[in-house]
Amino acid sequence: MTLLMAVELTSRQPMNQPAVSAEVVTQLTESIAEAETELTRLRENLSARVDHDLPISEFTQSSADAAVQALREELRLLNATIATLKAERALFEQQQSKVNTISQKRAPDQNRLRELEEQRVALESEIAQLKKSHRVFYNTTDARGRRVFLVELFDDAILVAEAGRKLSPQRFSGKQQDRFSSRTATNAFLAWAQQQSKSQVRFVIIVHPGTTKRFDLLREGLRTEGFALGYDLLPRDKIAIDVQSGTQ
Repeated sequence: MTLLMAVELTSRQPMNQPAVSAEVVTQLTESIAEAETELTRLRENLSARVDHDLPISEFTQSSADAAVQALREELRLLNATIATLKAERALFEQQQSKVNTISQKRAPDQNRLRELEEQRVALESEIAQLKKSHRVFYNTTDARGRRVFLVELFDDAILVAEAGRKLSPQRFSGKQQDRFSSRTATNAFLAWAQQQSKSQVRFVIIVHPGTTKRFDLLREGLRTEGFALGYDLLPRDKIAIDVQSGTQ
């Protein structure tokens, strides 16, 4: 068995350099330990000459020395490979540490980018929904920074809501055909309007088809009180104020 091992070692080709990884380094270290153990056993066998049945012509000191030399050369190559792998592993770990440090520094920015992307997606979805709706939206302030109150006129009611705020609107009920209730609704609205600041509030009256009489009454009343006014005309299938959420 010792002779066969010696012959196999003398004819073995140099090992290909393995891939760079911590596992390969560990495996090579274990292989070296095993090779050193085998080398010790081989030397002990050579010294003891335990295999007396082999002809001396087939197993000589020179062949044993050659086998030992081949094993030593393989061990040298293995040690050189391990040293190279360890150096490359140290460089890799250093680079990985730098990458981790940069990643940690960029984590807040990456989180912020994700938040902005989520907000963008949500806004796009909201815009798509708004395009499908019958709502019309207005600026929340005018050129002078005054808050904008929308006053939407319907046949049976006056709805009032501040632009851009998600609040249930003020409602003043009264049909136009009923002169008394129409006057009552208009007067109730004007009484509410008088509580607002003329320097901080602007009213935009939203007129639907068939509400011109109510529009005339409100316009004159607000002008008399000295409020800044704006006007818009919407078709029957469009609204500016939602009865639940106001203008938002």
